[in-house]
Amino acid sequence: LGVMSRIYVVSLPHRADRRVQMDQLERALGLNWTYVDAIDADDPLIANVMDQVRTLRNNVPTFSWPENIDSQASSDALLEPAGSDIWTLSALFGPLEPYFPGETPERFSPSARLQDPTRQPSDPPPDLACTADNDLLAPLAPEHPAHMLLTPARIACWHSHLQVIRAIANGNDDGPALVLEDDIDMEWDTQARLAALWSALPAAWDIVYLGHCWSDETQLPALRRGPSASLHPSAAPKCTHAYALSRRGARRALLHLRHPPFAYSRAIDQALAWLVRSGRLRAFSVVPPVVVQRKDSSSDVMPGRGSEWRQGLDNG
Repeated sequence: LGVMSRIYVVSLPHRADRRVQMDQLERALGLNWTYVDAIDADDPLIANVMDQVRTLRNNVPTFSWPENIDSQASSDALLEPAGSDIWTLSALFGPLEPYFPGETPERFSPSARLQDPTRQPSDPPPDLACTADNDLLAPLAPEHPAHMLLTPARIACWHSHLQVIRAIANGNDDGPALVLEDDIDMEWDTQARLAALWSALPAAWDIVYLGHCWSDETQLPALRRGPSASLHPSAAPKCTHAYALSRRGARRALLHLRHPPFAYSRAIDQALAWLVRSGRLRAFSVVPPVVVQRKDSSSDVMPGRGSEWRQGLDNG
């Protein structure tokens, strides 16, 4: 796409139907992307993460962000496993204590005692509620709306995106990387639209939404208006079907998303939207979006074909 150094597609390995469609789109647009295998919601690792979230909510009294996020994001040093990374590594290498913020070791040395990663929990834990903003707790009421439940599918989606974000953060590419989900369609002239807008980005941008939903991304004045699209500072973009990250932006996103009191606290698009709204990620949105969700097959996160939000393309 001209401005991107790499393109990643997050996709469950068993969704061959989606990969067939994505292969067709890749050929039609003359692009080249790499599939990243998403994790399934019934993987034992996901149950382990939910246990950690539940335990942390019962033990951490107040929320605060680490003071070294800015310096770590600007550094070139490898971001080694820390924070909630330990929750997922422990599924393979045994428990690593302690799990709470401020105490997680910066470096990780695997325990010599391995656990069986295929172990199934005898009694799967009940769903949790999604939190909002910097809240630590979210009571679960019987009438809780489905979109506010912290389900295994939402945990799995968070974990899958986090693996891509980590790869970008620790990668060697100077240019931005694009992250796509496997249920998208794209404007034929996406490359031309991005070329007309990209130079308007400030030097220290973190994330650019090529696709977004459930928000009006024209609330803030455009940085530039191209022939077919405009570039705006983001307002509160939802959905993670198409976003570009600078290396610094990937590092900032990773450092926030793996912070234990915030990690796996809600749907990942809601988490990123909060980081944007609270000024912790410098984000911009292409309007109208050049990438949309197809919503022509079953969703892996929500019932049916996903949310009611629908968008079309000018020339898709």
